[in-house]
Amino acid sequence: MREENPHCKDGEPCYNTENQDKNYVWYSGHLWRVIKINSDNTIKLITEESIAAFSYGDGTEGSSKFIGSNVEDWLNNEFYKALANKNLIVESNYCNEKTTSANAKRETCNEADTVKAKVGLLTMDEYNFLGTTESFVNNGLLFYTMTPTSGKTNVIIQSDGSKKYNALNTALVAVRPVITLNTTNIVSGDGSEENPYRIEGDKSVSVGSSLSKVSSGEYVSFAGRTWRVVKQLEGTRLIYDGYNTVKDELGNDILDKQQYGKFKTFTTTSGIGKYLNDSTDNNSFYNTVFGAKEKQVILKSLWYYNRIEKGNNPLSTSLKSSSNSTEAYVGLVRVGELMSGGSTTADDRNITSWTLNNNGTTQWYTAWDGALGSNSAEYEYRNIRPVINLNNSKVKIAGGAGTAASPYTLSY
Repeated sequence: MREENPHCKDGEPCYNTENQDKNYVWYSGHLWRVIKINSDNTIKLITEESIAAFSYGDGTEGSSKFIGSNVEDWLNNEFYKALANKNLIVESNYCNEKTTSANAKRETCNEADTVKAKVGLLTMDEYNFLGTTESFVNNGLLFYTMTPTSGKTNVIIQSDGSKKYNALNTALVAVRPVITLNTTNIVSGDGSEENPYRIEGDKSVSVGSSLSKVSSGEYVSFAGRTWRVVKQLEGTRLIYDGYNTVKDELGNDILDKQQYGKFKTFTTTSGIGKYLNDSTDNNSFYNTVFGAKEKQVILKSLWYYNRIEKGNNPLSTSLKSSSNSTEAYVGLVRVGELMSGGSTTADDRNITSWTLNNNGTTQWYTAWDGALGSNSAEYEYRNIRPVINLNNSKVKIAGGAGTAASPYTLSY
């Protein structure tokens, strides 16, 4: 990778400001972009996608600190734990130093504000080094940096690439994790989006293995559709890599927009839950997408619809088990859940889709820029990204590499 950036001298760190269309890396189920090549030839990467959206902090004084924040908790206890081949990730220094200038390009960081971690976020300074609005990092997402501007505000990169300088850190915007890999040994790929680099040591699941071996973010073909792995729960949770469509009167595919239905709940007797699950309706999602063979391996699971407000940590709210649950075969994604932020391979521009969670007043939905919005559950129409759980004891890998170009195929 260093050879493809002529300004990168041996033994010196350099930001990837050249060959920006050939810096894609596929690692552990996610598409990444190379931010920086370090002096020791380790590489710093940022996800191309929004993995989830939630509040960085709770908006109180001191909440812009990375250590102890919602985002630090989630990155370590949700995102990092779901990665495969973690031996390739090295602990690295992340800068959480307050800035006083939106144009800063600091190459050093106060020792007291230096965080040693396996996973962090991009800093505003790094965004500036990479070219701000002209950078590959500016890809239409609205996301957090870990650069504070005060005790309760952080710099946010907006969907047009501009910087929101004093953003209260309770905004529910995208989280794009940053990691450092200990190798630049490329085994395949040319660095393009269609054929990203594969790094030595990052292997796909072998044919014949249980579905339980797949990792969050990987692609799976099931019931004639492509899905992304969310994580391993009671089975392998999958989210549809796209937005459900139906036929119009002329037989054309159109986006399937539905009202969520009854507020503060998710039920199979009315609203979106009934539409997704009704086994007696030939037009329900469950019956139109899944045949008898597929239905045998879909688990009937508990779907939690907890309340989450601005400033809340999803690990202690939307992602917790509770009595706010409904048993069903098909559900929706939760706020803060892995892969809830969107997908580069889904047609998601100007599209929004419902989540299972509310804020006490309105229902949360995911937006095309990776962030969250909220609106009336009973009157507004939104798109649908269905979620299912497959029974790992009944499903094995039959082929594929788990990538966008070659999703895993299944035998069951």
